[in-house]
Amino acid sequence: MPEVVTYWQVPDDESEFLAFLEGTGLVKAVPASWTETSEELAPERIRSFIERHDLAQLLFGKGELQDEIISQRFGDKLLFGVPEIKSCVIGYGRGKLHHGTVTQSNLSVHWEYAGDDASRLISKKDDFVKWSRRVVNWVRKMTNEKVECNGFSYRATRRVKEAVCSGTLKAVLY
Repeated sequence: MPEVVTYWQVPDDESEFLAFLEGTGLVKAVPASWTETSEELAPERIRSFIERHDLAQLLFGKGELQDEIISQRFGDKLLFGVPEIKSCVIGYGRGKLHHGTVTQSNLSVHWEYAGDDASRLISKKDDFVKWSRRVVNWVRKMTNEKVECNGFSYRATRRVKEAVCSGTLKAVLY
């Protein structure tokens, strides 16, 4: 089972998150989707990757990530990607702020996965588990406010909570 944190943030919050990540060492990102060439998956530092590509979904991890890229045949096409469940990466869905409305962001990480025969669970590398737990805990700490949407409370940053309460921002699920 993945560990998941779903929350609302605004661009200033994301910038603080990226600064936190950069403070943990070299963090690189790749697209979360499969691509036709391995060059499209060239890992980049996370902040420059986000600024350059502005993708809604990406994967990031500590270090170069080059070893996480695999090729796999889908029908008659050979595609390249990073399998999130087995790789030492964190999935990041980026919420968007548009005309006073903000959508949710999401982090997901797998610390173990089923072996090829599905008879046992395989734990990921200890240093990745330790680092990714630190990332998840930081996000939880920064999103300890609650904002209601459709009758349910969800995690949010202080900036989002204040903006929603003042009526300058509307929080929506997607």
